Amino acid sequence: MTFFEAILLGIIQGVTEFLPISSSGHLVVIRDWFGITEAALSFDAVIHLGSLLAVMVAFHSELRAIVRGLTGARDDEAKEGRKLLRYLVLATLPLVVAALFFRDTVALAFESTLFTALMLYFTGALLLYAEKRPPPRIELVPSRRHVLAMGFAQILALLPGLSRSGMTIGAGMLAGLSRVQAARFSFLMSIPAILGASLFELTHVARASAGPGGLPGEELAQTISTGALITGTVTSLIASYLSIVVLLRFLKSGRLVGFAIYTWVLATLLLVLEVF
Repeated sequence: MTFFEAILLGIIQGVTEFLPISSSGHLVVIRDWFGITEAALSFDAVIHLGSLLAVMVAFHSELRAIVRGLTGARDDEAKEGRKLLRYLVLATLPLVVAALFFRDTVALAFESTLFTALMLYFTGALLLYAEKRPPPRIELVPSRRHVLAMGFAQILALLPGLSRSGMTIGAGMLAGLSRVQAARFSFLMSIPAILGASLFELTHVARASAGPGGLPGEELAQTISTGALITGTVTSLIASYLSIVVLLRFLKSGRLVGFAIYTWVLATLLLVLEVF
């Protein structure tokens, strides 16, 4: 893998992880258009850690509250931290169960460019539908109802072409949250989701490397240098942080229509690549 490819994947990972435009859909484009091997795409599991660090930095105050809550402190910050932790666990459980039972089906879905394109169209449609709902008259704080809606929506994002942030933000808005509140909790939900996905993929690569033939782990080591790995991770961190900050500011007054149109354009591009 060249440094250009490492930077490209880092930018795509960082931007598409948090903007509602589907990171998996973009990886399919890269696979089909640029011809990057599946072993090299496992590199994405490592540079996800850059995105994880970015969201932890962006929401350091919420994470500090969770840590205070775990220490047993009784001040308001600690109480809010314990509540937030309960909500994150509640929102993540559906994803964990679905990933355990349907991982083989999901793996098959990633092999279909046509399916990915159709799911990108669905992502755009959900964003437009969520925008049609009148905004709440008062700024609601996420409740169990909102958290469960977003948690079950996150299951859909296991499929290629369905944006995790798009599904969860859209579900939060349809459940009654504002764009900003839905986005903030969606980003917090990404912490356990990214961590779990990265650990799973890295474990998979390690086991495959130890198996007969030593692939794809051996191929991955031969394809990606340490310098490219560091470059991709740092690029992902910077791109992720900027995406979070920019999107939260944009959603204070902006709408999701532009992102919906973008996903439809990307879906059409995938269909063209599939045909030609």
